[in-house]
Amino acid sequence: MRAPPGKPHRTHDTEMQQIRRVAPDSIDGPDIAGPLERVAPREPLATATKPLKREPFGPPVPKGTLLYRPVAPAAGEIEADGYTIRLAGIKVMPADRFCSDEAGKRWPCGAMARTAFRAWMRGRAASCDVPPKPTEIATHCTLDGEDMALWLVRNGWAESTGQYGDAEAEARRAKRGMFGPSPIESSPE
Repeated sequence: MRAPPGKPHRTHDTEMQQIRRVAPDSIDGPDIAGPLERVAPREPLATATKPLKREPFGPPVPKGTLLYRPVAPAAGEIEADGYTIRLAGIKVMPADRFCSDEAGKRWPCGAMARTAFRAWMRGRAASCDVPPKPTEIATHCTLDGEDMALWLVRNGWAESTGQYGDAEAEARRAKRGMFGPSPIESSPE
Protein backbone atom coordinates (compact mmCIF):
# COMPACT_ATOMS: atom_id res chain seq x y z
CA MET A 1 0.00 0.00 0.00
CA ARG A 2 1.50 3.33 -1.05
CA ALA A 3 0.99 6.71 0.53
CA PRO A 4 0.16 9.73 -1.67
CA PRO A 5 3.18 11.70 -2.96
CA GLY A 6 4.82 13.92 -0.39
CA LYS A 7 3.22 12.11 2.56
CA PRO A 8 5.13 9.79 4.86
CA HIS A 9 4.76 6.04 4.30
CA ARG A 10 4.95 3.63 7.22
CA THR A 11 6.89 0.45 6.57
CA HIS A 12 7.26 -0.46 10.24
CA ASP A 13 5.85 1.07 13.36
CA THR A 14 9.17 2.64 14.34
CA GLU A 15 10.49 3.65 10.94
CA MET A 16 9.20 6.31 8.51
CA GLN A 17 10.30 6.73 4.91
CA GLN A 18 9.72 9.62 2.55
CA ILE A 19 8.68 8.67 -1.00
CA ARG A 20 10.28 10.79 -3.69
CA ARG A 21 8.06 12.05 -6.48
CA VAL A 22 9.28 11.18 -10.00
CA ALA A 23 8.10 13.40 -12.86
CA PRO A 24 8.52 12.70 -16.62
CA ASP A 25 10.15 16.11 -17.25
CA SER A 26 12.89 15.25 -14.76
CA ILE A 27 14.10 12.25 -16.85
CA ASP A 28 17.07 13.19 -18.99
CA GLY A 29 17.10 12.08 -22.67
CA PRO A 30 19.90 11.86 -25.28
CA ASP A 31 21.37 15.05 -26.74
CA ILE A 32 20.29 15.35 -30.40
CA ALA A 33 22.16 17.74 -32.69
CA GLY A 34 21.11 18.32 -36.29
CA PRO A 35 18.20 17.00 -38.35
CA LEU A 36 16.93 13.45 -37.91
CA GLU A 37 17.37 10.96 -40.74
CA ARG A 38 14.81 8.30 -41.64
CA VAL A 39 16.23 4.81 -42.26
CA ALA A 40 14.59 1.88 -44.00
CA PRO A 41 12.59 -0.43 -41.74
CA ARG A 42 14.13 -3.76 -40.80
CA GLU A 43 12.97 -6.99 -42.40
CA PRO A 44 10.18 -8.85 -40.64
CA LEU A 45 11.62 -11.33 -38.15
CA ALA A 46 10.11 -14.25 -40.05
CA THR A 47 12.36 -13.51 -43.08
CA ALA A 48 15.34 -12.08 -41.19
CA THR A 49 15.94 -15.23 -39.18
CA LYS A 50 16.70 -18.68 -40.52
CA PRO A 51 14.58 -21.55 -39.30
CA LEU A 52 16.24 -23.59 -36.60
CA LYS A 53 17.77 -26.83 -37.79
CA ARG A 54 16.46 -29.44 -35.42
CA GLU A 55 18.27 -32.69 -34.90
CA PRO A 56 16.03 -35.74 -34.93
CA PHE A 57 15.17 -37.02 -31.48
CA GLY A 58 16.03 -40.64 -30.81
CA PRO A 59 16.91 -43.37 -33.29
CA PRO A 60 15.58 -43.25 -36.84
CA VAL A 61 12.07 -44.54 -37.37
CA PRO A 62 12.34 -48.11 -38.71
CA LYS A 63 10.77 -48.91 -42.06
CA GLY A 64 10.07 -52.63 -41.52
CA THR A 65 8.20 -54.67 -38.94
CA LEU A 66 9.54 -54.28 -35.42
CA LEU A 67 10.48 -57.60 -33.87
CA TYR A 68 10.94 -57.22 -30.13
CA ARG A 69 13.63 -58.96 -28.07
CA PRO A 70 15.25 -60.96 -30.85
CA VAL A 71 17.38 -63.97 -29.87
CA ALA A 72 20.43 -65.03 -31.91
CA PRO A 73 20.98 -68.81 -32.14
CA ALA A 74 23.92 -68.01 -34.48
CA ALA A 75 25.69 -64.94 -35.88
CA GLY A 76 23.46 -63.88 -38.77
CA GLU A 77 20.28 -65.61 -37.61
CA ILE A 78 17.59 -64.23 -35.29
CA GLU A 79 14.36 -65.55 -33.84
CA ALA A 80 11.59 -63.22 -32.68
CA ASP A 81 7.78 -63.11 -32.62
CA GLY A 82 7.53 -66.50 -34.35
CA TYR A 83 9.90 -65.58 -37.21
CA THR A 84 13.21 -67.32 -37.91
CA ILE A 85 15.28 -64.89 -39.96
CA ARG A 86 18.57 -65.43 -41.76
CA LEU A 87 20.13 -62.07 -42.60
CA ALA A 88 20.33 -61.62 -46.38
CA GLY A 89 23.71 -61.03 -48.03
CA ILE A 90 25.84 -63.07 -45.61
CA LYS A 91 26.68 -66.64 -44.67
CA VAL A 92 25.29 -67.48 -41.23
CA MET A 93 28.13 -68.55 -38.93
CA PRO A 94 27.01 -71.56 -36.86
CA ALA A 95 27.80 -71.39 -33.16
CA ASP A 96 29.82 -74.65 -33.32
CA ARG A 97 32.28 -73.40 -35.98
CA PHE A 98 36.00 -73.31 -35.18
CA CYS A 99 38.58 -71.06 -36.86
CA SER A 100 42.37 -71.24 -37.01
CA ASP A 101 44.54 -68.17 -36.66
CA GLU A 102 47.89 -67.51 -38.42
CA ALA A 103 49.73 -69.34 -35.64
CA GLY A 104 47.55 -72.42 -36.27
CA LYS A 105 45.64 -72.10 -32.99
CA ARG A 106 42.02 -73.32 -33.20
CA TRP A 107 39.41 -71.27 -31.40
CA PRO A 108 35.55 -71.27 -31.24
CA CYS A 109 34.91 -68.34 -33.60
CA GLY A 110 31.23 -69.33 -34.04
CA ALA A 111 30.50 -69.04 -30.33
CA MET A 112 32.48 -65.78 -30.13
CA ALA A 113 30.58 -64.36 -33.13
CA ARG A 114 27.22 -65.31 -31.62
CA THR A 115 28.20 -63.75 -28.28
CA ALA A 116 29.34 -60.51 -29.97
CA PHE A 117 26.10 -60.40 -32.01
CA ARG A 118 23.95 -60.95 -28.92
CA ALA A 119 25.84 -58.30 -26.96
CA TRP A 120 25.35 -55.79 -29.78
CA MET A 121 21.59 -56.51 -30.01
CA ARG A 122 21.17 -56.63 -26.18
CA GLY A 123 17.38 -57.00 -26.27
CA ARG A 124 16.61 -54.08 -28.60
CA ALA A 125 13.93 -54.37 -31.29
CA ALA A 126 15.06 -55.27 -34.81
CA SER A 127 13.24 -53.88 -37.84
CA CYS A 128 12.91 -56.49 -40.60
CA ASP A 129 11.16 -56.82 -43.95
CA VAL A 130 8.90 -59.79 -43.19
CA PRO A 131 5.59 -61.17 -44.48
CA PRO A 132 2.46 -60.81 -42.31
CA LYS A 133 2.54 -64.43 -41.07
CA PRO A 134 5.54 -65.72 -39.08
CA THR A 135 7.76 -68.03 -41.11
CA GLU A 136 11.42 -68.81 -41.90
CA ILE A 137 12.81 -66.16 -44.22
CA ALA A 138 16.05 -64.60 -45.50
CA THR A 139 15.66 -60.83 -45.40
CA HIS A 140 17.26 -57.51 -44.43
CA CYS A 141 17.04 -56.20 -40.87
CA THR A 142 18.22 -53.06 -39.12
CA LEU A 143 18.92 -52.27 -35.48
CA ASP A 144 18.70 -48.58 -34.59
CA GLY A 145 19.00 -47.79 -38.32
CA GLU A 146 22.15 -49.89 -38.86
CA ASP A 147 22.13 -52.85 -41.27
CA MET A 148 22.60 -55.93 -39.07
CA ALA A 149 24.32 -58.03 -41.76
CA LEU A 150 26.74 -55.20 -42.56
CA TRP A 151 27.58 -54.87 -38.85
CA LEU A 152 28.50 -58.58 -38.67
CA VAL A 153 30.67 -58.41 -41.82
CA ARG A 154 32.44 -55.18 -40.75
CA ASN A 155 33.34 -56.72 -37.42
CA GLY A 156 34.62 -59.95 -38.98
CA TRP A 157 31.83 -62.16 -37.62
CA ALA A 158 30.29 -63.14 -41.00
CA GLU A 159 31.32 -63.65 -44.63
CA SER A 160 29.62 -61.76 -47.43
CA THR A 161 27.82 -63.52 -50.29
CA GLY A 162 28.63 -60.58 -52.57
CA GLN A 163 26.73 -57.54 -51.36
CA TYR A 164 29.16 -56.70 -48.54
CA GLY A 165 32.43 -57.61 -50.28
CA ASP A 166 34.18 -54.31 -49.54
CA ALA A 167 33.31 -54.52 -45.82
CA GLU A 168 34.61 -58.10 -45.68
CA ALA A 169 37.87 -57.12 -47.41
CA GLU A 170 38.36 -54.33 -44.85
CA ALA A 171 37.68 -56.74 -41.94
CA ARG A 172 40.23 -59.19 -43.36
CA ARG A 173 42.87 -56.41 -43.75
CA ALA A 174 42.22 -55.21 -40.19
CA LYS A 175 42.19 -58.83 -38.88
CA ARG A 176 38.86 -58.39 -37.11
CA GLY A 177 36.75 -61.20 -35.69
CA MET A 178 37.28 -64.60 -37.32
CA PHE A 179 40.00 -63.18 -39.60
CA GLY A 180 42.27 -62.25 -36.68
CA PRO A 181 44.17 -64.04 -33.95
CA SER A 182 42.43 -66.10 -31.31
CA PRO A 183 41.05 -63.84 -28.57
CA ILE A 184 41.35 -66.71 -26.09
CA GLU A 185 44.53 -66.78 -24.04
CA SER A 186 46.45 -70.03 -23.92
CA SER A 187 45.96 -71.84 -20.66
CA PRO A 188 49.12 -72.92 -18.79
CA GLU A 189 49.63 -76.68 -18.87
